[in-house]
Amino acid sequence: MRTGRSQIFIGINDEKLLNKLDERSLFFERELLWETYELDENNHIKGIKVYKEKGENGMPRTQVAVYLFDYMAEEVEKLEVPEVYQEITDQGESIRDVELEEVEIKEIDGVRNICMKVEIVLETKRLPYELYIK
Repeated sequence: MRTGRSQIFIGINDEKLLNKLDERSLFFERELLWETYELDENNHIKGIKVYKEKGENGMPRTQVAVYLFDYMAEEVEKLEVPEVYQEITDQGESIRDVELEEVEIKEIDGVRNICMKVEIVLETKRLPYELYIK
């Protein structure tokens, strides 16, 4: 779907929306890992993007987060981040990296979920997790 005018439209609006996001974010570095786009019933472009974020002190140092982009309304929403990152940090572990293995959108009990397989890299081990975000 990302061709021609829609690609230009998305590129221009990504910059605007990411600037809005940066104004209210506690994370100082963001890397795009995965993205998909769809048209809603009104032919408005919506995007789902998965980023690796690196945060400030007191926050999990690295996590994978999901954002919904509404290009027509010029809004971006960060979906609830699974608590696993904070739980690991609270146990005194330091997260060195998070690797995204797989992303899939599944309908579970009538609700669309973003299902991700990630591997959380600590100082001494790697922890595989399956995360479900509504």
